[in-house]
Amino acid sequence: MILFAFCTVKNKEPVRSGVKIIKQETGPTLFIATARASKASLQKSRRAMMQTTSCDAAKLLLKKELKHSGMSFNQITITEAELLEKGEFCRITAEY
Repeated sequence: MILFAFCTVKNKEPVRSGVKIIKQETGPTLFIATARASKASLQKSRRAMMQTTSCDAAKLLLKKELKHSGMSFNQITITEAELLEKGEFCRITAEY
């Protein structure tokens, strides 16, 4: 008798760049900005460079969204910075 076992790999949701705004009834408004590293850092596969450029890009997205919403970057508190996919993406969570 021959038995075959098959394993399936669950596809992960792709990480998407952008800003998500969560307005809470009570408490601060949350901004979650996610951005990808620069093409140059990805081509060189340099982790430190990817981490730096992805987090810089996430901050820029956050600043742009705040400006668009009539808010100031100086009035937020960054509560978390998370590196995803080995630094290819950075996700910043901030409270306003």
